[in-house]
Amino acid sequence: MAVDTDLWIGEWDENDYPSLPCPHCGAPLNAVENSLRVESSAHNVELVNLTDIDDAESRFTLWLQCGHGRCREYVTVTGDVRYEPGYDEVGATITVLRLTPVHLHRAPPIIGVGEDVPDSIRSALQESFGLFWSDSGACAARLRLVVELILEDWGFPATSKGGGFVPVDRRIKDWETMYGENAMSRALMAIKWLGNVGAHEKQFPRDRLLDAYDILERLLRQLFPPDERHLDELASEIIDSKGRRT
Repeated sequence: MAVDTDLWIGEWDENDYPSLPCPHCGAPLNAVENSLRVESSAHNVELVNLTDIDDAESRFTLWLQCGHGRCREYVTVTGDVRYEPGYDEVGATITVLRLTPVHLHRAPPIIGVGEDVPDSIRSALQESFGLFWSDSGACAARLRLVVELILEDWGFPATSKGGGFVPVDRRIKDWETMYGENAMSRALMAIKWLGNVGAHEKQFPRDRLLDAYDILERLLRQLFPPDERHLDELASEIIDSKGRRT
């Protein structure tokens, strides 16, 4: 399933928050009632109060909570506020708050990461989820690291037997030599290129990041499928015992 881009928009309406997945159990997060707090620095208070909203800036904090009764995990959100004119239900002019999240703790997972994915890759992905909000360029670079870790796990390390450095491009080419050029090798190369661009651009396009996550989620499912050996062992034991406990 493709990444739901509507969940990962860069700006929230003060009364309409996306149902992001809980970082603990994956259930939808909900905004805690009355937890939104907006504050303005002294040099901006007058701009807000005088409705000179084009130049006004504020900061916000917000609590999200998992809706699953047995989880109830909390996520804190902080970020920036901008103001724009709007209208209420009867057509009267009002000031609308637009919230730009900058930091979420703990950051919700943008893609699912199976239990069989190695810890090093899992850790890099979790770091990228937080960077997604605060530094898109660093997030892209972290996804490039995920590619390097995948190559490492599959037997294509960054260090040669002689101790020399092996560039990522060379390692992907070695992958293709062993497994042939296919969708997986192209996926690795695509994310590598996105990471290269992100390393030089502070404001990396968010839709491109979501493309990278979409590719990665599919790639990880192919490379690290669930370990079903225990099912084979259990089935063999039942067959050998003809269904009886031994």
